[in-house]
Amino acid sequence: MKLDHKKIAAVCLAVGLCAVCLAPPVRASESAESCSLDKAGKQTPRVESTGAAASATQQPLSGIANLSTHACLAGVWDASVKARQIVDIRPANIFNSLQAANSLNIAMGSLAHREFLKLAPVLLIGDGKADFELTAMCEPLRASGFKDVRVLKGGLRTLHLEDYPIVGNPRAIEALDTLSPQELHNLVGRDAWKVLATKSDAAEATRLGIRVDAEVTDASDVSKRLLTLLAATSGTDWIVIGIPLASIPDLRNTLPKRQRGRVLFYTDPVRAYAAFLQQQRSVLADAGKSLIRPCNQF
Repeated sequence: MKLDHKKIAAVCLAVGLCAVCLAPPVRASESAESCSLDKAGKQTPRVESTGAAASATQQPLSGIANLSTHACLAGVWDASVKARQIVDIRPANIFNSLQAANSLNIAMGSLAHREFLKLAPVLLIGDGKADFELTAMCEPLRASGFKDVRVLKGGLRTLHLEDYPIVGNPRAIEALDTLSPQELHNLVGRDAWKVLATKSDAAEATRLGIRVDAEVTDASDVSKRLLTLLAATSGTDWIVIGIPLASIPDLRNTLPKRQRGRVLFYTDPVRAYAAFLQQQRSVLADAGKSLIRPCNQF
């Protein structure tokens, strides 16, 4: 029997896309990536580190060894970015509230069937909070016939910071830099993200299973510390916990323009994250599963 390689590639792509689309918001206990405990049953917090020791602790869930240097990932400084057709894979209702000018909105599940895009240089974007998922789809898309597909690091958030024309509700722009409790849970511990927290929030965040890599006395120290961290840890991005939403614009403006896309902010109270975890535990308990975290979280 003669094998149709194009049909095989299409089936493989469909399976991969379904896996991404149907993935639950949190990882359940059948995964082998839960963290080991010490003899007292406690998880030991990680201290801020760099170099080989830090790299050894990273076990990305996406299977991508180093997202920041992945061949499919493009930065705004990439000369080819401006010549690419922007394809935004966010849900239509979110896309309609805020979008990059001249971008197309195509769900990831149907992208493989858009023949008119396969010969064009394509730039995939999301909200910049799940680059690991988009990057994982580059090879399946290429296998389905896409000749040139890249993912923009930081997605729509990066375009906005680079003054690319953005159309839509100005209030929706605020959400580009901030994380909800679920987004915090899905992102922390993945890829190159580390956590900077104010002292008043660090202990509670640690108790809830978020590894805090650096601390500051209060919100007034965040800007100075970020400048140091971003300069010292190339390729590492930071999630900041413990500063008010109103402080973000001024704080962002203190950072070099090229560094602003490397910082996200969790501005809800830490207790809101605790409530989210409890809700997820209840949902998973009803399914006979338990909540776990990736090994590079604790």
